[in-house]
Amino acid sequence: MRPVSAGEVGELRKDVERLKSAIGAMSRALAEANRARGIADGEVAEHRRRLGEALELRADLERQLDRLERDLGRERTATAIRARLLADILQSKWWRRRPAIERAARVELLLGGCQNSQ
Repeated sequence: MRPVSAGEVGELRKDVERLKSAIGAMSRALAEANRARGIADGEVAEHRRRLGEALELRADLERQLDRLERDLGRERTATAIRARLLADILQSKWWRRRPAIERAARVELLLGGCQNSQ
């Protein structure tokens, strides 16, 4: 083995110190990255929870919209029937009005019964 000079020892010590500094800096960077990852994981979990709530709300609103559209369709149909019955009453001759009114009353009872069962 050859003897190591003082200059080489000094250079090796500087290299070791630079490596220790680099290791320390990398350790700090890794710790910071881990903290940031922990925060990001928490935020992702919160966003997933909110997304789940939003999807549930959307499904509920779509069910309500479907129900309201069905109700609106029934109301429009009943209104169209009533309009037709009124038109029949108004267009009928005076001696045919009583049967038209009676028919309208029977249909109105049926419409009222259908709406009460909904």
